[in-house]
Amino acid sequence: TCQGYTLAYMAGVRECGVESCFVASDTISHIWNLVKINGEWYHTDLTWDDGETLSRRHFLLSDETAKERGHRDWDSVGEGTCVSEEPI
Repeated sequence: TCQGYTLAYMAGVRECGVESCFVASDTISHIWNLVKINGEWYHTDLTWDDGETLSRRHFLLSDETAKERGHRDWDSVGEGTCVSEEPI
């Protein structure tokens, strides 16, 4: 599931001109996106935000906030360190 969400989201945002790559964590058997907004990288995880009610808990996060919310031990496939806090 997470691979499908990640690749579809990456294709969609790239089509809109947003730079994107994905990160993977063997520890939690999961992949999710990094997106570059206004020159800053952010974590975005559509899989973890999918549920009975749509959430934005894992949308546009810094590395620190992503770790606080359960993401860990990831390897970046591309570039990007997410140091900015959420832009919203």
